[in-house]
Amino acid sequence: FVNAAPTLPAAEAALRFCHALTASQHILHRLFFFEDGVLNSARTAPLCDQWAEFITTHTIDALCCSGACARLTLADDEGRPKPRMHSAFAVAGLGQLVAATSQSNRCITFGQRLC
Repeated sequence: FVNAAPTLPAAEAALRFCHALTASQHILHRLFFFEDGVLNSARTAPLCDQWAEFITTHTIDALCCSGACARLTLADDEGRPKPRMHSAFAVAGLGQLVAATSQSNRCITFGQRLC
């Protein structure tokens, strides 16, 4: 999952890694943006268009933590995205992250490690 704000090198490293992963025929089940990483979905973010193109080209589930989105004003308290969030991204709860990790053989974090 992506924990890094779009201005940090880890966010760009995550995007490069995702491109390399799909180019080598690996399956990327889901992207989960957490904490400041949800800012990558903001239309004004430096990497937003690149993330959105990657997500739509590869038809990848790209989810942003609902709590972080509400805190950073990308979604309302009900989890509905605000206009400043790019439509390639969706808002979801941590349950979706848990589901993804149970269906995957690896979970890779870009940004500050939380656990």
